[in-house]
Amino acid sequence: MISNKIALANEHMLLLRQQRVFNSAKENLPKGQGDRMYIDFVRFKAQRYHIEGLVDRGDGDTIFSQMLRILKRDHGNYENNFRRDSLETRVWKANFLHEGSIDDGGPYRESMENISYELTSGVLPLLVKTPNQISKSGLRQECFVFNPLARSEKELEMFRFFGILMGFAVRSE
Repeated sequence: MISNKIALANEHMLLLRQQRVFNSAKENLPKGQGDRMYIDFVRFKAQRYHIEGLVDRGDGDTIFSQMLRILKRDHGNYENNFRRDSLETRVWKANFLHEGSIDDGGPYRESMENISYELTSGVLPLLVKTPNQISKSGLRQECFVFNPLARSEKELEMFRFFGILMGFAVRSE
């Protein structure tokens, strides 16, 4: 009984220390000077991957790959554009071509939702289901792990971009 309370208190103190370290590191990140990027997506091309059961290994037309390709082409060192002074700043303005979208926040959120779906649906080769998710037993059935078989140059570039997106998500609200 007492040992359980001590263990819970130790776990809580560890989490508090980790949170302080994380917040300190987040505050000391360099700030970006880049302008908001404008990205035109062609969603019907991306939907083909899900409908036909295709996997985009870095040279396809998923929303993720369209974004990576456009950023590399139009913004060179695009990584700095993901560093923002404000926690509420969106990095890009999204436009879904041939859909009449106007980005007042909706298309931006929708592009993030599309990327999240692509990452967890098998359309992108970066994440795989955990064994517990596959067997539908045990804890953490909703989780994914990095795909150890994704090792090509393009897939590693996709992992790097995924890391940049995750870093931005952690630093923003």
